[in-house]
Amino acid sequence: MPGVIPEPSTAPPLRTEALAWGYGGRGADSPRRLGQGLDLSVARGEAVALIGPNGAGKSTLLRTLAGVLPPLAGRLLLDGAEASRLTSRDRARRAALLTQELQEEDELLVRELCAIGRTPHLGLWGVSGPDDRRAVEHAIELCGLAGLEDRPVGRLSGGERQRARIAMAVAQQAPLLLLDEPTTHLDLRRRHELFEQLRRLRQAGAAMVMVLHDLGDAFHEADRVLVLDEGRAEAVAADAPETVPRLARAFQVPESRVRW
Repeated sequence: MPGVIPEPSTAPPLRTEALAWGYGGRGADSPRRLGQGLDLSVARGEAVALIGPNGAGKSTLLRTLAGVLPPLAGRLLLDGAEASRLTSRDRARRAALLTQELQEEDELLVRELCAIGRTPHLGLWGVSGPDDRRAVEHAIELCGLAGLEDRPVGRLSGGERQRARIAMAVAQQAPLLLLDEPTTHLDLRRRHELFEQLRRLRQAGAAMVMVLHDLGDAFHEADRVLVLDEGRAEAVAADAPETVPRLARAFQVPESRVRW
């Protein structure tokens, strides 16, 4: 049975050097720069949380790390390869991006949604083979969806839907998972179940970068937390005395409102 990710390489799944992100692309006449100067390396099994106020560029950074948006400056390496030199298919084999919604996903069966994750691995004619089917079955089992394979996604609970979408990313078998607000619309129990699932994926070797809104989730579930504010990504630690005033400034709230 296939693993969650391919055989390990010596390179980290994600590394950036002086990365700048935004819109317009490198060399555009008037690119809109949202952040710059990001030096980041994420190892296998490690989770990094991105926090910050709305409009700080968290989702844009995530899309840049996936290679969907080109960096405005600096370098992006995915599993040791320069992202700009990779095809979109090769980038998708190295980084799985899970955004908020897929168009018309409600009409898909769970098995069909998971199979979308195999797209970068399909051959010339887009026909799935035994390895693809095994990868889908493994993702369904790993994400606790056995018995729900033939249920429409639109009939799942919020927690089941998120597990199905994560199973799609797992089936992609990329060493890096990029998750944009994976806890949206989940209650406390479903959030707990989701993070338990993400821990199991990390134990299997997946590296993760997650955009999170809840500070408690960020500090308790990630190995490192980066706050995005005023065009910079700065590491903050839960037990550091400067963290509360730093977050209060970023979110423009009194320090008494910063808690986790």
